[in-house]
Amino acid sequence: MLPFILLIYYPSPAVGASAYMSYAAIESLTETKEYEGGVLIQETWKGDRKPNPITSTAAVIALVFYLFHSLVCTLLLRGQTIGKKLMHIEVRRSNTGLAKSRTILGREFLGKMLMNSIPIIPLVYLCTILFTKEHKALHDMLADTIVIDV
Repeated sequence: MLPFILLIYYPSPAVGASAYMSYAAIESLTETKEYEGGVLIQETWKGDRKPNPITSTAAVIALVFYLFHSLVCTLLLRGQTIGKKLMHIEVRRSNTGLAKSRTILGREFLGKMLMNSIPIIPLVYLCTILFTKEHKALHDMLADTIVIDV
């Protein structure tokens, strides 16, 4: 069932992250089945183990990295992430002025983190890129930013 749900919500990492984070709790449940002559007599679930702290910690670190990498890099590197630096592009205001911290915070936090966590919204992003005159993503429209070559 889980792969089907992840397929439906594919563009949104929120479902995948929550499923991964809950895996540690699900993993800690043990199933006990008693058979007599090939017939199931009793089936019990026990939560006698604690979630694996390594799995839980890795899940939290991955989620924090996903949520804050783009925001922190764009703020520290003045409109660029590491990937944008490699591609020689950067985020600017639509009037080609430097993007200020408040603009970057709005673009990255509201436009990407929150909206990417809502299923279907990334598909709206794709449509705005493909079918608008400026070919801007929704987060660029909301923050009044553009991505330009450096």
